[in-house]
Formats: sequence, structure tokens, C-alpha cells
Amino acid sequence: MLACALAGCSGVNGPTLPPADAGKIAFASSRDGNSELYTMNPDGSETVRLTDNDDTDTRPSLSVDHRRVVFESSRELADAKSVGKLRSSRALIRPRHDLPGANLYLLRLDATGRPEAEAVQLTNTNRDFAPAINRDGSRIVFRSEREDNSDIFLMPANGGEQTNLTTNAADDLDPDFSPGGGKIVFASNRGGLNFAYDIYTMNDSGGDLVRLTANAGANLGPVWSPDGRQIAFWSNRSGHSAIYVMNAALNADGSMPAPTLLTTGVANDRFPSWSPDGRAIVFQTDRDGILEIYAVDVLSRAIYRITNNNAEDDFPDWR
Repeated sequence: MLACALAGCSGVNGPTLPPADAGKIAFASSRDGNSELYTMNPDGSETVRLTDNDDTDTRPSLSVDHRRVVFESSRELADAKSVGKLRSSRALIRPRHDLPGANLYLLRLDATGRPEAEAVQLTNTNRDFAPAINRDGSRIVFRSEREDNSDIFLMPANGGEQTNLTTNAADDLDPDFSPGGGKIVFASNRGGLNFAYDIYTMNDSGGDLVRLTANAGANLGPVWSPDGRQIAFWSNRSGHSAIYVMNAALNADGSMPAPTLLTTGVANDRFPSWSPDGRAIVFQTDRDGILEIYAVDVLSRAIYRITNNNAEDDFPDWR
């Protein structure tokens, strides 16, 4: 039985999980061998397998209407040798983050949430990762190492012109659209220290850059809340990876917002994603010795376990 996993719960049996009809969670899992894509209800019920192949499919991003999933995959790599050319300087963020080499794919789902046809390949550089689809399903933002360092690119969801929004020498990672689609949040080490990643926002043409964190640790995986007022992210600033939330804009005096810690302990909690109503955040964690998917109530900070198996479940995306 799924139950609240940490102290701080209220009631005899602790608070209940979000109802099964509170959106869908897309995620990656090795439960059937290699990493494939799945969806499930927020209470862990009605799991549907979306992909089935011998390669690695991961980092899904689900459209709000649940009819499109974009993801990164190691299938159909055009030149396997290029996979080995990535710089070793990214070793601190590469584990469980992105594949050594990948391209982006689009999978269309029918009204029942099952694939309509085979996934369509959108990019072919072997170095495209971490896609995020906007709310109306028309555009994709992603990171690419096609120009050696990692930059943020924008493209139509059906394929087409791919525009580099961050042409600089820094590594820019983990982009996500604002609810209105006019802004993009991402992580970058442009602050100067190689392994110190901070959170920035920009408009969808690459301008109006705003820095929201200044920390010696890694601040990664930022995602905008459904109302656009907050950003959740994970950070190892306290010595382990935990989930934080902060305001999505600078304070009135121009200072950076103060992040609020949502998860505690010695586990590595990473890759948050907001519930459609903004009341909870789903994330991946190794607190049970293997990667599983949990959720945290934003107000009470109660923790809920959603998946429970001997496989690795990761990169949840709640829509």
C-alpha cells in the first residue's frame, strides 16, 4: 500500500496521494529490461508502456493534453564513434542525467494514452538531450552539444529549424518553458566555476537574461510552476541532492529570491515536476537504495512514494 514515507504526515494513515485523475505522469523505467517510457496516474495506477526497443529511451516530456511525448533516445545513432567524443569535464553531472549520445523523438498518443504510431525522429546530431514541450504542444526546447559545449535550442514540435538561443562558451542545461511559453528557465555554469551551475531565465529568443541563484553547488533541473510564479529545482548545495522551490523573478529590490528546501535527508532527490494544480511536486530519489518516483506536498512537505519495484524509475514529468 502506498503511504506517506516521512514524518510530518497528518491524520491516522497520513495524507492520501493525489487522486488518480489529477493528470498523468510520464517517466522512464528499466522494469522491463532496458530504459523505456511509461505513463501512470499520480497514485501509481494504470501504468501504460509507451516504447519497446533495444535502445535507451529516457527523459520524457508530456504535453498538457497528454497526446504528445518528446524524449531523448540512443536509437538510430548515426555515428556511434561520436558518442565517445564528449568532454570528461561533465562527469559530475552525466550519471543518471543524460545519455552519452542521443537524438530527440516525438511520440503521438491516442485518446486512450497509447501510441498511435512509431516515434518520429526529430534530430540527428547524436548530441541532443533533455527536451521539454510547451503547453500547447507546438514547440520544443532542448539542450545540444552539437557545437561542442552545451547550448539551449528551440524548434517546432513537428521538426524543422533548430535555433541556438545561448551561443556562449558555458554549458547550459535542463531547459523548461514558462506556462505562457514566452520564457525559458535553464541551468548554466556561465557564472565562472566549472561545476557550479545556477538557475537563469531568458525570453524565447534568448534575450532578457536573469540570474536567480548564486551558489557554489550544482543547481539543476529547473521547472516552472503551473501559475508561473515559482520554479522548482534540485541542488546539492547542502551536500546531497534535494528539491527546492523559489520565486520565478528577482525580488523588488533586485536581489535574488531565497530558495525553500522541500526534501531533507541523505538521499539524492532530483528532477522535480509540478502537479497540474501546483500543490505537489514529483521527483526521482534513491532513498530506498534504487531510483523510485516520489512526490512532496509543497505546503506540508509530506513525502509520498508512488512507484515501488526492483527497477529504476526516473525522470518523471507530471501534466
